[in-house]
Amino acid sequence: MSEIFFEVLEFIKQKDFRNALILLKKLEKQSTLNWYHAYLIGFCYKQVCDYPESVIYYKKSLSILPRQPLTINAMGISYQKLGQLERAKQSYEQSIDLLNIRYFPRWSSYSITCLTLLGEAFNSLGVVQQLLAAKQNRNRGLMNKSLDSHLNALTIECEILSFKLKRTWPAISASRGQFDFFSIWNLEKRLMSRSSNLTIFLINYAAQLFRMGDKYSARKLMIDIKSQIDESHPQWNMVCALLADMCCRR
Repeated sequence: MSEIFFEVLEFIKQKDFRNALILLKKLEKQSTLNWYHAYLIGFCYKQVCDYPESVIYYKKSLSILPRQPLTINAMGISYQKLGQLERAKQSYEQSIDLLNIRYFPRWSSYSITCLTLLGEAFNSLGVVQQLLAAKQNRNRGLMNKSLDSHLNALTIECEILSFKLKRTWPAISASRGQFDFFSIWNLEKRLMSRSSNLTIFLINYAAQLFRMGDKYSARKLMIDIKSQIDESHPQWNMVCALLADMCCRR
């Protein structure tokens, strides 16, 4: 790997995406792009909110390595930002189809990476399904699918966390449309505070419950989420704002 590429990765680590782009474009002029270089250019364009350019480079990456779920999922995010919801939905669904396989060995670092991306893809799909439902006069079928997608994201994240805690995780189950999250709150608080994915997935699930009319369960879940984190958590302000909004709407 060239010294320039190490510099690129360091800029990305520091979230200096514009300087990372300058170096990546320099690399593009020097040699033929591989799929990862093209993906990183697309990623950096996405981070600086140039979504049309990010899509161009994600497509270049996929022309080299067509069945790469990392790139497909990232392209879905750019489509979503551009308001192209059907294309975003198709991207997330394609990513899920590629990832929804239990890799072996089951808990290799590779399989954990794949499962993490799968959970994120389900969560993103749930968001897009809800946005499409809103455009279609609160399409009930799409709203139910959105709820299911958020639950899939939650289940996968809990599975990953249970492995990290080295214990068996009881599956979260449904009863008359309400989910028992008792087992989630049994997570050690130190892990809960670090797992922004788990908190985001829970927030999205609660928000979807609220939209679908189960306001009591949604509020209760948001109160539970707030009790598990503190002001240092990256989602603290979001949780407080959403909970206040839910309590205002009766």
